[in-house]
Amino acid sequence: MKTRYRLLYRSERGTFFCFDKLTKKRTGLNTRDRDSAEQIVLAKNRALDGIRNKTIIETLAEDLLQALKAGTVSTNTHLRKFHNFCLSINWLPWPIIHKRLWPEITFKDKLVITREEHDKIIAREKNPERQDFYELCWRMGGSQSDIAGLETEQIDWNNKVIARFACVDRAPFEGWRVLPAC
Repeated sequence: MKTRYRLLYRSERGTFFCFDKLTKKRTGLNTRDRDSAEQIVLAKNRALDGIRNKTIIETLAEDLLQALKAGTVSTNTHLRKFHNFCLSINWLPWPIIHKRLWPEITFKDKLVITREEHDKIIAREKNPERQDFYELCWRMGGSQSDIAGLETEQIDWNNKVIARFACVDRAPFEGWRVLPAC
């Protein structure tokens, strides 16, 4: 049987990626250990084996729960969406797993880069505009999308103060963030 996911290694960064042959997308595995990366890719390839050749009406709750246990957060999210879609267009007469019995989706904490990692990024970047952008992200503690979404109205030039909101929160930032003097 052909596998959907393949392990890639980028030697210049020393990191592993998972390549999806179907969507042609590459996702980082957040590990530099080859054994860990191989285990993640193996789990991705095996997660849906129990339900791959079944029609949706023949699928049992045990099959879905086994796939959820073998998979990742992404498996849980997409199987849940597919299950709800099948219910909404009447491919299923009743739910395979009741809404309250689906396993809870728990995401990992978002990681912040260290000063050393930031310095490596700046050293590797040749474009001075991008270097300045990364430095602004670092000083403000914002993601690239947060900082790129800043608008003129959010900057008080006289007091050197910026009001911003994080894309994760989708809510206005409580208070003002003062930029350190450069």
